[in-house]
Amino acid sequence: MSRSRQVKHKLSQLGKKLPCSLPAPPEPTNKETKTYGVGEFIEIVSKYPKGSRLRGGMIKHILAEGYVKRNQDTLRKVLKNHEQKGKDYAFDEEWNFVGRKPLLNDTDGALQRLPKGR
Repeated sequence: MSRSRQVKHKLSQLGKKLPCSLPAPPEPTNKETKTYGVGEFIEIVSKYPKGSRLRGGMIKHILAEGYVKRNQDTLRKVLKNHEQKGKDYAFDEEWNFVGRKPLLNDTDGALQRLPKGR
């Protein structure tokens, strides 16, 4: 199964359909992490009209591809801060980590086993 077909299948399982004329998002410029920076995400999504199905579809497609490791609410908050409040983000700016530190991040391969007796 091709990559784009896998993404569409994953989205259809979640009950989210993409518009028919939506192009695939471009590859991230950061080849090591394969994720978008905040400014890069804003640049890609800002090409589509605010409130349109194309813009929402592109956000869903980016999330399904795994190019951003945040939820949709965080992405919309960043877009709102940029468009309404005029906040500028660097092209390769890292995403803000808030909340509790994750127990397992993307770079860890397997869970560390606790010593026996605990």
